[in-house]
Amino acid sequence: MNDITDKGNKVKRRRSAIGSVLDGVASKNTTDNTEGGDTSALSEHRGQSRITSAMNEKVTSVQIKEVPPSRCKMWSHHNRFYGLLNEASCADLIKSIRDQGQIQPAIVRKVDGDDAHDYEVICGARRHWVATRLAREIKIEVRDLTDEEAFLLSDAENRDREDISEYERAIEYRDALKLYYGGRQSEMAPKLGMNQGHLSKYIALADLPEEVVSAYPDPRWIAIRHAGKLRPLMKDSKLREKIIKAAESMSKVEEGKRPANGNDVLTALLEATQKVKAETPKPKVIEIKSKAGKKMLKAITAANGEKTFLLSSNSNASKEEILEAIGGLL
Repeated sequence: MNDITDKGNKVKRRRSAIGSVLDGVASKNTTDNTEGGDTSALSEHRGQSRITSAMNEKVTSVQIKEVPPSRCKMWSHHNRFYGLLNEASCADLIKSIRDQGQIQPAIVRKVDGDDAHDYEVICGARRHWVATRLAREIKIEVRDLTDEEAFLLSDAENRDREDISEYERAIEYRDALKLYYGGRQSEMAPKLGMNQGHLSKYIALADLPEEVVSAYPDPRWIAIRHAGKLRPLMKDSKLREKIIKAAESMSKVEEGKRPANGNDVLTALLEATQKVKAETPKPKVIEIKSKAGKKMLKAITAANGEKTFLLSSNSNASKEEILEAIGGLL
């Protein structure tokens, strides 16, 4: 192994490259989003940048070295689906490392009691995958982090990257919510620098049924807006049944004939609910007038037999007259 050190591996600093980059992103978004932009996203960038900077203020020394990637394993709560990484998804990084070498080290922490590994990767799944693919050592930065600090740092590094999906982040957030914040979104959201409403959308995405997730050839295609379309429909038992049935059928289609993207999957699942809506009979509506000839009562009978009564405020009908009319409909 080759140690790359600066002043005996004791380089004092205020911020890591991650914090500096995120500050730049927040500054850029202040300009880009102020004029009719997404203020919640802007607030999230600012909050996240402050959190990352504060975490990096704690770092008083840096140990950077190069090790065989085989000596590093992925942290069990890492936010990427490592098994789905491939030549296509890492093409840009493969070219960059071949041409310029690895510029930014992966952030790791030491592991104990594991003869096969010395470190676990907190930030840098793609760097680890590429180093393994190219059969070269990986540059790492060793840090001492708690699990919660590892989660926050991993999220901070990947927050603005387009190559990490909303579903990957959703799974990470759902797990962190249980592990570090006792299920309290109100406690977790400020730690991430985002509002609670935004966080709840990620949690809702992660909670999609397994059958629905299996309908997607690649789970990274599942987006927040997909959950926003599906979850309200699934509150209806008949619609839920149709969605689950359609999803299970799609998951069994042989490879090569399955939908080509996430939008096609969503469209197919939504179409399954339209058939149910078409089959559902319209509610029966009866209007009853008072003895004075004014509209007094509207009775609506749903397909399941449930009745709803709407009273007119201008009928001048007595209580007895109204109760008598309702009794005749029951």
